[in-house]
Amino acid sequence: MNPKRLWGAAGGPDADWIRPHVLWLPQDQPHVVSYLHEIAEVVSPYADIVAPVAEADWHWTIQAARAHAADGQRADCDRMEAAAQHLQEQLDTVASFEIYLGPAAASRSAVITRIVPVCEAAVPDPATVLNQRVRAGLAAAGLDMAAASESHWGHLTSAYGRVDTGKGQLGDRSDQLASALVHRVRRHITVTVDSVWLVWERQHPREARYGFERICQVHLGGMPVPGRPDRASSHRCEGAR
Repeated sequence: MNPKRLWGAAGGPDADWIRPHVLWLPQDQPHVVSYLHEIAEVVSPYADIVAPVAEADWHWTIQAARAHAADGQRADCDRMEAAAQHLQEQLDTVASFEIYLGPAAASRSAVITRIVPVCEAAVPDPATVLNQRVRAGLAAAGLDMAAASESHWGHLTSAYGRVDTGKGQLGDRSDQLASALVHRVRRHITVTVDSVWLVWERQHPREARYGFERICQVHLGGMPVPGRPDRASSHRCEGAR
């Protein structure tokens, strides 16, 4: 987490480290959890150069919003409740879709698992449509976001870099990690995307990690999936704190 990626500043308000996000979460899908544990087993011996992401923090970011809304006011509980309503309106007509999760690979700053829609021929692809609808819902609630991209690059991070591994022995360690990922986690799995979560996400730069507090689960197509728990009612918005 180099200075350009930091959300807040030393001595600044604690709330600057907290932002609204919309995430896809894998924790209630056992086959996804099992697959990500395989990656974690490869990554764990390299904790000197990367910070493994804990199971509770695994996520795919659909869209991030800024700490302050478009009107300059800090995003708060009321704004999040409005965002939840607008998100559901936007996603009521978006059908669930399948993605390929994996394989994992080492990038310049993290260990990532690519997310690719199964139907790659679709234009625009379902992940980009989901991102566009989520952006529309957040914008309707007045939340501020970075400029949109033409297509959505989906990925799930299994570890964040701790140090610069560009030279010397650390570079060798980085190469060893990249090789281990290629040899031990070559495969990908198929996953159904049927809901997303509106959350407060917190950046922890000293620990090189991101955590989040779930606020509301939003189902694609407007309906919960049979047999899949809807945990939105067990979470209430208490603001960025």
